[in-house]
Amino acid sequence: MDEIVIGSIVSVGSVVLGWFLNEFTTSLREKPKISFAMCSTPENELTEKELRTKTSSSEYTIEIFNTGKKPVVLESFTMDYKEMSIPYTLYDKDRIIKPYDSVKCAVMQEDAETLLFFCKKYGFKKCGVTAFDINGKKRKSKLELPLIHLCASFAKNTDIVY
Repeated sequence: MDEIVIGSIVSVGSVVLGWFLNEFTTSLREKPKISFAMCSTPENELTEKELRTKTSSSEYTIEIFNTGKKPVVLESFTMDYKEMSIPYTLYDKDRIIKPYDSVKCAVMQEDAETLLFFCKKYGFKKCGVTAFDINGKKRKSKLELPLIHLCASFAKNTDIVY
């Protein structure tokens, strides 16, 4: 008799644990997932290099992807590496990112030069990114910087002064 009671308790406990784990993984799958990628800015959006100011678009663009099943509304994001911190505020049209969609954010010339300076100084290939949604919730990610790293390596090896 005791074996039947113990078996029943274990069976019910297993069903409850299975249900809980299923609900937990479903909630993880459905929440917004943000990732970042660096790409080049299209030629038609660039100002000639000689005419650029600190606030002009640089050759670099950051693309923000939502790979989750729910839309996300971002307020801003920050790129960080050691003492480097570059904040970005998103415009209204770029704030809402639908599931499996992306938005592009142009990197200003001043920020590109800051990235290049710190990349030459520390030689990093990726930096941390913290995105903030409109509710103040943080989402952390990494951003690979292949174009910046390549330029920094070339400038460092050839002793070019900017």
